[in-house]
Amino acid sequence: MLKLFTGSPATRLAQAIERDDADGLAKLLRKATPALLSEPVDSGHLATELAIDAQSPKLLTLLLNAGCDANAVGAQGLPLSWRSLTTHGLAGKSLELLAALLRAGADPNSINDAGTPLLHASFAHCEPVRLMLHLSRLLEAGARIDSLDGAGDSILLLALRSDRRELIQFLIHSGALLPDSLTADISEETQRYAQRCQQDYRIRQQFLGA
Repeated sequence: MLKLFTGSPATRLAQAIERDDADGLAKLLRKATPALLSEPVDSGHLATELAIDAQSPKLLTLLLNAGCDANAVGAQGLPLSWRSLTTHGLAGKSLELLAALLRAGADPNSINDAGTPLLHASFAHCEPVRLMLHLSRLLEAGARIDSLDGAGDSILLLALRSDRRELIQFLIHSGALLPDSLTADISEETQRYAQRCQQDYRIRQQFLGA
């Protein structure tokens, strides 16, 4: 059945996204002007925001490939990469959405108004089983592993406080630096574990000639 889009070009873009119509969106994007791709299309929201809210990496990729800005800031002052992390829900596709944005040039070191880096946002919003996948994707894209949030904490320090050992090992083996002194809210057992991870990492680096 033919799906007809009516209204202004902006309205038609919004309709295609709402209907999850990739073919229809692709046809509309072939005629889209740069101005259309950078302006809100529905209730003050960018087309890329709508695709993220619809949890559609395919539609988001079409928009980004057509020229939408991966570093755009949405209606609520939230960068698209942040929106991909905070609107995923229980069965969301935050990793796929984030990956599409990073491939299109999104800044992996962007921060929000509170000074929180994307790495820390992943820690706050991603389910534990998928957190390391998000962190890996950000690190591969160039995120600084020892970046600090507004409180002056690294993501490794957050992992230490939460006593998540698999995450502690992952971060240290990814190059995160263990602080010279650790705070009292980190158990001695966790501190010893982190120190062993750091020693193992240094030995491995020596063998690799790093």
